[in-house]
Amino acid sequence: MKKPVSLFILDVTNSTGFPGDLEAYLTEWQDTLRKINSKTPLLVKHRQGDEIICLVEGFVGAFLIANYIVYNWSYTKNMPYFGISCGFIDRKFNELDIDTWSDVLVKDAKDANNIIKNNKNRKKIMEFNPFSYFSKQDRGLINAFLDLQSLIILQQTPRQREILGLYSLYHSQKEVALVINKSTSTISEHYIGGNVEIILETANALYKSIEYIERQLHCELDNKDTDIVLINSFSYTELEKSIREKLKQSNLRRNKW
Repeated sequence: MKKPVSLFILDVTNSTGFPGDLEAYLTEWQDTLRKINSKTPLLVKHRQGDEIICLVEGFVGAFLIANYIVYNWSYTKNMPYFGISCGFIDRKFNELDIDTWSDVLVKDAKDANNIIKNNKNRKKIMEFNPFSYFSKQDRGLINAFLDLQSLIILQQTPRQREILGLYSLYHSQKEVALVINKSTSTISEHYIGGNVEIILETANALYKSIEYIERQLHCELDNKDTDIVLINSFSYTELEKSIREKLKQSNLRRNKW
């Protein structure tokens, strides 16, 4: 029985100039993601010094997790970047060793990662390189969403990025103000100036578009009598909820006002 999955490979910009213990920081991200309690199967591994690989059931999962890493990443001069791929697998997650897995999805994600790495301007955070199930038009639409989000995020000040991360977790300017002991007017200033609402709305539009493509693809393949499992969007909601709770409990956020 084949299931739709998504995969990302994370690398770090200017990792040799990272202001701290990068290996420890990435291991902390790995351990936090492994604690996620949801109905969505997930495998994650910190490997090769400055790289994380993550496989998630469903096409939306890898995008969702990658975005929360970006929003809550503490080192704005050493941003993570992601090569992302999607496709189908017919093996159970507990049968896979994600560290040594050599599926075409890994190659596709690595190729996408290298597109960003080899770009001297480094003006994007994510690149989508799916398996052949996605049309050229769909791939272009998704990368357009990713490019827009990257452009806005990379133009943010450190304070605006901090508010983006906190708001992604608490969904309330008042709660963010309480967490960092600042006035709501200060939070609002950075929220508006950093285009936080646009970033999060763009991400939600991206998820809906990918979910729609996944459902359409399922219908097409189902008509061909293939054994494909459709992932209920409820699992994405549960995944996001669990990510938010685990990040609230973690010490990954190093920023201080």
